[in-house]
Amino acid sequence: MSGGDDDRSKPGLQVFSAPSDAPRVRWHTDVIAACVTAGLLFFLVLVAGEGSTFDRNTLEFVGALPDWLLWIGQATYVVGVCYAIGLVFGVAIFARGRLELLVDMVAAAALAVVIALLLTRFIDDRWPEFAFFELDKTANTFPAFFVATAVAIQAAASPFLSAPMRKVGWTLILVASSATALGAVAEVSDVLGAMLVGLLSAAIIRYAFGTTAGLPSTSRVEAGLRDLGVAATDLQPGEMNLTSSVIFVGTSDDGTPLHVNVLGRDSWHSRRLSRIWREAWYHDQGAQYGSNRREQVEHAALTFLLAERAGVSVPSLVASGMSELDDGFLVTEQYEQTLRELPVEAIDDALLDSVWGELSKLRDAGISNGRLDHTDIWIDPFGRPALAGFSESAIHASETQQDEDVASLLVNTSLLVGADRAIAAARRVMGDDVLTASLPVLQTAALSPTLRHEAKRQKLKISDLRKQVADVLGTEAPQVEQLQRVSIGSVVTTVLAGFAFYSIISGLADVGFDTIAETLSDARWGLVIIALVMTQATNLTDAISAAAVAPKRIPIGVTTVEQLSISFIDLATPGNTGQMATNARFFGKFGMGTVTAMTVGAITGVISILGQAILVVLAIVVGKGSIDLSSLESDGSVLRVLGFAVGLLVIALVVVLVVPRLRAWLKSKIEKPLAQARNGFSQLRHPKNAALTFGGAIGTEFLYGGGLALCVLATGGSVSLGEAIFINVIVSLFAGLMPVPGGVGVYEGGVVAGLVATGVDSDIAVSAVLVYRMCSFYLPPLWGYASLRWLKSHDYL
Repeated sequence: MSGGDDDRSKPGLQVFSAPSDAPRVRWHTDVIAACVTAGLLFFLVLVAGEGSTFDRNTLEFVGALPDWLLWIGQATYVVGVCYAIGLVFGVAIFARGRLELLVDMVAAAALAVVIALLLTRFIDDRWPEFAFFELDKTANTFPAFFVATAVAIQAAASPFLSAPMRKVGWTLILVASSATALGAVAEVSDVLGAMLVGLLSAAIIRYAFGTTAGLPSTSRVEAGLRDLGVAATDLQPGEMNLTSSVIFVGTSDDGTPLHVNVLGRDSWHSRRLSRIWREAWYHDQGAQYGSNRREQVEHAALTFLLAERAGVSVPSLVASGMSELDDGFLVTEQYEQTLRELPVEAIDDALLDSVWGELSKLRDAGISNGRLDHTDIWIDPFGRPALAGFSESAIHASETQQDEDVASLLVNTSLLVGADRAIAAARRVMGDDVLTASLPVLQTAALSPTLRHEAKRQKLKISDLRKQVADVLGTEAPQVEQLQRVSIGSVVTTVLAGFAFYSIISGLADVGFDTIAETLSDARWGLVIIALVMTQATNLTDAISAAAVAPKRIPIGVTTVEQLSISFIDLATPGNTGQMATNARFFGKFGMGTVTAMTVGAITGVISILGQAILVVLAIVVGKGSIDLSSLESDGSVLRVLGFAVGLLVIALVVVLVVPRLRAWLKSKIEKPLAQARNGFSQLRHPKNAALTFGGAIGTEFLYGGGLALCVLATGGSVSLGEAIFINVIVSLFAGLMPVPGGVGVYEGGVVAGLVATGVDSDIAVSAVLVYRMCSFYLPPLWGYASLRWLKSHDYL
């Protein structure tokens, strides 16, 4: 078996992604993967014992297939299982020095066996049926035993395999798993459970023992450099970005010190989940200009050349491109020291001015470094500073991106020589106007992860630095929106209002609490769990909408946490006031002004209302299958009330327009929001941003409507998705106008009335609304409070 120990310059069969002695790393994403798969497995366990219509239909379909198709499915299943077993024996017999990998695979398989045995015993009260030798019989066992072990072996071995071998292995495993159901070896739910068990077992083992980062070996880097025409000697690994790249330092054949940034093919593929995670939380994976290795190295090389042409001192570019083994290389001249490595007494004012001078040249060229931390300021052999990095650079950078460079360098130099000297140097070179413009982005959230961590380690409070800069400049530090405190009284008031509603509505509907309790005792809690997940997934869709409209890039993950925190803040604030204040403060922490932050909220609000209106119209137009309004047309009373309300609205509008004082009052109230909305809507000129914003708004309403429909179904009723969306949207609009946090009482009463109007029994309607509100309003503040604390501790609020 050829592997990472024998890397060659020519493409060939590369089995392993790294040498056998490569260091191991524990990835937090393995913990996340274990938690997600455990949650999915728990849900599947809830419904596994009941059997599913899909399982029964699949068995009927398979029973009608020709025998030769069944034979192909069973043969494919055998091939997949044999591949997993062969992988274990292949590593044991042929791979040199891979004992730790062998232990990982065996341990993952053993853990999968234990979990499968326990689950089968718990669900079916028996031991599993081993269906490997009797393939003509359906093995009605949850989970499918051999599928679980095969998936566990492949998932445990994947980080150690090269990208081509990993793809081949997963293709065989996934095809074999699908063939397990088509070959009548196991039911679909049994196969899904087995795959989850295998993934869970492997994730636990990977985190317990650690895995290789898949970074290329020294011999492979040397071969890749030869592919680019660079002869290097004395290569030694240096700094590692374990999600994708590794730095090597060496010497060229003419004696030039080399700095080699390698984006390895195998590490790039194996750590895809880690890059997605960092992109969601930090936006530091070069996503602004491309997501593949070639684009990243080519963009960085272009930035180096443009900066050098503009007179910026940068390391000389030696080579850039892809090796024959598909590794990305960015090779520059290497300087021995960085600014951080100099002793404080060696950093005089002249050197500080030179550093700021290089940034000034970069600004004049319209380029942003994007990640100007201590690793990106080098000192050349003559003691002069040079700018490096450019992994997050932007060509034709916006003013905000350039201001972020100023803020980053100010924090960086403050950490080295103190705030007083750093501010003085910035004023001498950049001027007060540039420093003033950078104040809004002088926020913890706007810094790179490296700078943020270093500032926290050295106990530098960015808020104090911002205030100090503002005081020196004689201006006001930008203020962020103040949040209203959630008091015990506001929480108690909300809970009491909810209890009062259920007492009143149960009396009006002639439904006692004993009836509600009986209905809830028979509820299908598996559906309720799905409804809970769906209602909380709205935080992600809302975050997508907000991030698409924001004038600068903000991480989706942190924005989702911010949306989660609003569920707690809403306990104290009626309508959307809490959401607007939280959004304004959150966006302000990323360097956006108050007006800009409010504009983002205004646009998302308008888009949300537009999406709601479209969904309501669609729900009505589609017809009976979507929404039945016949109960509203029985005597015309409801329509008369609606007509009367519209008439009053028109009369009030005419009065406001006719009376000058009222007209002036209305103008003062709407003029500024309208101006903000006009300015903010410029973000929607890009089709992608518009699609994401509108798609997020529509997705939110679908998720809320789907959650309501599932809660009705879980409590024994039935309502279509169109009806659920229609009811939720209409009632939410009215409840949002009420001066009660969360529209407590108004919302519940409206939804109960709407469900009863669609034919749902009153006792089921009340129970369904109780369950739905627990999922969408009463339980979320629990994790909303935790989210709020996390955001405040990390200076996002």
